[in-house]
Amino acid sequence: MTNHAMEYDASSSPSPMSPPSSTSYAPHAAPEDPSSSSLAERTAYVIVVDLTGGDKYLDLVKSGVLAALEVLPRDTLVGLMVFGGEYIKMVDMRGPIPHMRNIRVGSSIEESVALGDVMSLHHFLIDLDTYETCIYAAIESIQHIVSRVLLSHPTLATSVGRPLGLAVQLLVEYLAEGAHELNARISLFLAGSPNLGPGAYSHTPSANLSADFTPTTNKLTPKTDFYQGVAMHAAEAWLSIDVYILCPPAEYVGIGSLKCLSALTGGTFLWYKDIDTATLPQDIYRQVTRPHAFHGVMRIRTSPEFAVSRVHGNIYVNPSYENLYHVQACDAFKSFAMEFQFAKNASFDATKNHLPTVQMAFAYTYFPRLVEDKSTPDHAPDRSLRPQRRLRVVTIQVPVAANVKEIYDTSEADVLLSLITPKIMNACKDEGIKEGRHLLQDWLTLVVSRYNEVCHVTPQVGTQAMPGSKNFVDTAFSQVPSLRVLPKLVYALLRSPLLQVAVSDDEWHEHQVMYAGITPRHLHRALHPMLSSYGAPNNLATSFLPLTRTSLHVSNQRVYLLDAFDRIIIFYDINASDVPFPPPRDSLIRTTVQQLKQDRHITPEVLMIKAATASTPGVGDDKAFLNYLIEDVPEGGAASVGEDGVGYARFMDRVAKEARNMMVASEDHGRTTTGGEPSRRQD
Repeated sequence: MTNHAMEYDASSSPSPMSPPSSTSYAPHAAPEDPSSSSLAERTAYVIVVDLTGGDKYLDLVKSGVLAALEVLPRDTLVGLMVFGGEYIKMVDMRGPIPHMRNIRVGSSIEESVALGDVMSLHHFLIDLDTYETCIYAAIESIQHIVSRVLLSHPTLATSVGRPLGLAVQLLVEYLAEGAHELNARISLFLAGSPNLGPGAYSHTPSANLSADFTPTTNKLTPKTDFYQGVAMHAAEAWLSIDVYILCPPAEYVGIGSLKCLSALTGGTFLWYKDIDTATLPQDIYRQVTRPHAFHGVMRIRTSPEFAVSRVHGNIYVNPSYENLYHVQACDAFKSFAMEFQFAKNASFDATKNHLPTVQMAFAYTYFPRLVEDKSTPDHAPDRSLRPQRRLRVVTIQVPVAANVKEIYDTSEADVLLSLITPKIMNACKDEGIKEGRHLLQDWLTLVVSRYNEVCHVTPQVGTQAMPGSKNFVDTAFSQVPSLRVLPKLVYALLRSPLLQVAVSDDEWHEHQVMYAGITPRHLHRALHPMLSSYGAPNNLATSFLPLTRTSLHVSNQRVYLLDAFDRIIIFYDINASDVPFPPPRDSLIRTTVQQLKQDRHITPEVLMIKAATASTPGVGDDKAFLNYLIEDVPEGGAASVGEDGVGYARFMDRVAKEARNMMVASEDHGRTTTGGEPSRRQD
């Protein structure tokens, strides 16, 4: 049976109206609402849907929301808001027929009716267990809401209003006033850029970013700071915002302006460019069912010689209290990085008895993993689990290095990558892509040259560079196994969209969001894919192959598995015509794919590609696989990439030459080169 929504226009009244009782518009009296004291102990899931995306978009959104409702704890409080055209609509879901409360969009929040004057928070957030049937009916009626909007406003068929800014601002203020201690998660579904009301902006996307930076050509600057203010308010009110964007890359979104909504509140930010292949329901299901922390407060204490200087990741720095940070939402797939600096005129003294100490106290509300209930016929998840307030205290003491060599010996390439990447991203935003590339290359040269100095490799100008000679520069970190992969990671970062000019600003910010909060090992995989070869679907031959076409020929295998974090590719080469395609579900290669998918906070896209032969057509596009072989010379040469169009081997030759020159210059001038921060290139 189709449920038709009933509407009330709150903006038609000249004065704020009192929220009507449930019996004034619901067909039957509702159970007693929970008291305000009980709200603070419960989880709230608030759904905000942009209605302007079309039927396929709305079907996917409904599937995602329903996937969440199937596994949310039974006592979750659920609210629904939609927007499109000139109206924001609050949905009362307490009866079998959902009722709409319309708020007309004004040019500012002062011209709009506060949500609390339209509907009581206790009427907006309703108990999932009590009203489950009504909530499902309201979600299913979203398409009917769209048809009513278009009937009332025919011009929207050609000119769609998307008042995102006002909708999210009103909602944050609404939830912050009455329920700031709620474990509240807002899931925002968006079909394009905001173009109406506060926070609206317009932009024609450029085909690429400019390598030559000037204030007027900086396309990475947010179009508006409006959402930064909303996000800070949400973080202060303990709200977490997840943003799901579903629109093709040809349409400008303005991710640079919107990403702060999730970045400052610990939420998820995902952009689905193809609705037909979007994994929105799977991603939401993963997010709801995995264990996570909410309402996190972190305090960092250090011994007096040093202190925190900067933090990176989806973390909010408390503006009032020193060394206090808010982590509104996080899980095992998110990470934070902290930089330290010496206190004034201080240093570590290896002769003293006390060691440099860092203590982290992390208080948070823990939501356990949903597990199957074996007592139910279908082994449905146990949805009766309650959150727990926890406090974790970690104290770490580390010895003082006796020399620089010890610092190299105890360094990890993945961690260094996680620390240098945000610095390079900030340089790109502030000074341009070209400067970001230069800083990264200079940093690697500095690290290599200093490493060779402390290992007593003395460079001299000459033509020979054989191992063991004074000319030799060890760019492979042969004496520090944990750093051997570092040059490849730096090269991979140079080849990533972050340091290319042939990308749109939306694509740049999309990758910046993904790289900013993931763990070091996942950042490693996202930048530098892992390539494995198989003789057959059940026969693993070699892992960690070089990302070159040459390695495919040398391996002499027929099937390859490439893991690029957000995409996994199974590739059959031209010699695999007699190998079953696609590989059987119970085969080793398919089992490995499933294991890789479980080790992600998102659902990676899985592609199965078969190269064409003279007698049989191929399946898929070979380039989708070959483009990940980044250690080859890129197509397009210097015009297409950020490292002047050379492959990995030539790149390392250049690093060795520059490191050798730096070491000679340092020796000639009698000074010591120090590492750490990226230096400025002296052109």
